[in-house]
Amino acid sequence: MTSEEDFTRALRDSADFAPAPPTELFALAAERRGRTRVRRRRTLGASAVALVAATGCALALLPGHTPAPVRTTPAAPVVDGVFMSTTLRSLLPADGRVTDPAGTEVSLVTPGQAPMAWLDYDDGHGSARVLLAVDRLATPLSDGTPALQCPDTLAEPTTTCRRTTRPDGSRLTTSTKAPRWDGDDRAWSVTYAAPDGRAVTVHQVTSATPGHPARETPPLTEAQLQDVAASDAWRPAYAVLPAATVPPAAPVAGRPSSPRCAPPCPPASPSTRAPRPRTPPAACTEP
Repeated sequence: MTSEEDFTRALRDSADFAPAPPTELFALAAERRGRTRVRRRRTLGASAVALVAATGCALALLPGHTPAPVRTTPAAPVVDGVFMSTTLRSLLPADGRVTDPAGTEVSLVTPGQAPMAWLDYDDGHGSARVLLAVDRLATPLSDGTPALQCPDTLAEPTTTCRRTTRPDGSRLTTSTKAPRWDGDDRAWSVTYAAPDGRAVTVHQVTSATPGHPARETPPLTEAQLQDVAASDAWRPAYAVLPAATVPPAAPVAGRPSSPRCAPPCPPASPSTRAPRPRTPPAACTEP
């Protein structure tokens, strides 16, 4: 037997009598190696995320880089006296002169009285007081809706009035009051009501002064009054107005119903009228 054969046999005998390999230790070692690899991968992943974030910040700081615009919802306007008077002023012809604008807050309106705005408007040929009131009417609208009735011609014999229904279902009531005596005022009124109950009434009044009768032609035409009343600029006011709960009243047979005058009344007659106030006139009330 050669020396190579003796060496081979010795190796084989050593393997036969050697103790069993420690498999538990191998398993633990493999688990440790696996955890080490997972930690290494996580560390590399976090480093990559940080690198991407840092790169994005650096790009945002580079000249010429414009960040994506952020969309924001515009805040609803605050409906107060300033809103009412400013909105009325914005709807009038810009070539006229406006003085003494004022208004009432919706939240401070007393029950039964609508939020209002008023001002003096001069087109260069004399001033007129313009008064406006926003209201919400009970629906559905009908010929018997009180706010859309014409004035009682027995009480106002110099008043002319007409009512129309427009193609979109909205309604208009327009009236004109001529002086009943020398020195009496003239008044022009428009009430607009949308099918959903939104309503706006606009008055313009020209007053007589000593030696000067009330001007016969108002600064604003009837069409301009209608545009003011029907403008969408008043929509924010309805968001804070309570819904109407009183159903429309039927007109009295044989006599037109008097209107529910939420807007301010025209000035009183000269014999009883005090100097023109700079606060809102009292609202009309139904009998």
